[in-house]
Amino acid sequence: MSSYWTMEIAELVTRILNKIDYDFTILEDESCCGYIEFWSGEIETAKELAENLANKIQAAGITTIFTACPGCYSTLKYDYPKLNINLAPKILHISELFAQLLNEGKLKFTTPLNSVITYHDPCHLGRFHGIFDAPRQIIRSLPNTKFVEMDFNREHSNCCGGPMRTAFLEYAQKIGRLRAQEANATGAEFVTTICPQCVISLRQSAQDYDFIVTDLVVLIAKALGIEEADDYL
Repeated sequence: MSSYWTMEIAELVTRILNKIDYDFTILEDESCCGYIEFWSGEIETAKELAENLANKIQAAGITTIFTACPGCYSTLKYDYPKLNINLAPKILHISELFAQLLNEGKLKFTTPLNSVITYHDPCHLGRFHGIFDAPRQIIRSLPNTKFVEMDFNREHSNCCGGPMRTAFLEYAQKIGRLRAQEANATGAEFVTTICPQCVISLRQSAQDYDFIVTDLVVLIAKALGIEEADDYL
């Protein structure tokens, strides 16, 4: 998702990790994990994609995988075993990696954001897999920010409507507008999340409001003084 839909996120993740001299690599021929096919019931196609990616990962000798997409995270970690594909590397969502680096003192924010922020829990990250604290820890560590929760948050967070947009657009738009109203009620300048699909959906739903929808990765990059982050705000 980040490599093809929200390419600025893939770019900024790379800039962030390069800035702190974190040792990582990117697959030269990165391919889809098969998430969409798996969830749409095209199991044979999903398995073909999964086996292809698993072979590339094994050949590269990778020990840890991190991804900026909750859908990819969920697929690699929890759905692949259902296809009898068990990846050896440890699998992390990017928020888990950044929280870990923050705790280790390797992620040091220097640029104040001077803003009010609210956070939307992606369904695949939050309700599906219980990753609520890592993104919030990062947000609270951003310099000169005030964090305000929406009325419905964590396991009670409402969906952005994103996954429904291809098949049930009218329902997706209603769901998205509801979430945009909840975000607007917080008075936040930035509505952030850490999922490419949620970013796209929330932006489409928030056209009548003044707040800025952005991936948390962009705010992290800005707080680290990475100038390119301003291009995406």
